[in-house]
Order: sequence, then C-alpha cells, then structure tokens
Amino acid sequence: MTYRGHIKDGAVVLEDPAPLPDGTPVVVRPLRNGRRKFKRGSAAAILDLLNSGARWHGTPEEMDRLLAQLKEDKWRELREEQSREETGQSDSPSL
Repeated sequence: MTYRGHIKDGAVVLEDPAPLPDGTPVVVRPLRNGRRKFKRGSAAAILDLLNSGARWHGTPEEMDRLLAQLKEDKWRELREEQSREETGQSDSPSL
C-alpha cells in the first residue's frame, strides 16, 4: 500500500489518514519533483517497489515479462549512453 504526503518540520504528514497503528515501521522515499522516478507500470518501477519491501503477487509469467522488459530497457540505455559518448555529448556538465 502506498500513502502520499509531505515533510513538515522534519516529520511525515500524510494526505489522508492511514490505517496503521502507532509504531508501525515504514519506509519513506522522496519523489523527484513530486513525481515518480519511473514510468508507472514499467519493469524498473516494479523492481523499485520490490526493492522497497513490497511483495510480488503476480504470476511467474508476468515476472518473466517484466524481467525481459527491464533487460530491454537497460540495453537501450546502454546504447544511448554509447551514442552520446561517440558524439561527444554527456549527461554531466563540463567544468
């Protein structure tokens, strides 16, 4: 389950009340610019959720599809990085 909120005076303030008892351990991860880091439903987004402690409830076939998508996304990312390097472009600013 995901709950949305913000930080106020160093504490998390949820948008809506959560049915969690006091003392429940939670993980808080900031969003970039108030948005998700990954495309919703992408393999990377689901893998990020699994790394946060969420449990997988899908079928083994769905997991195979997600892993194949993740592998495809990574190869695309590597090809794009190589292309930028070959053309002298970089993600990091020049000093």
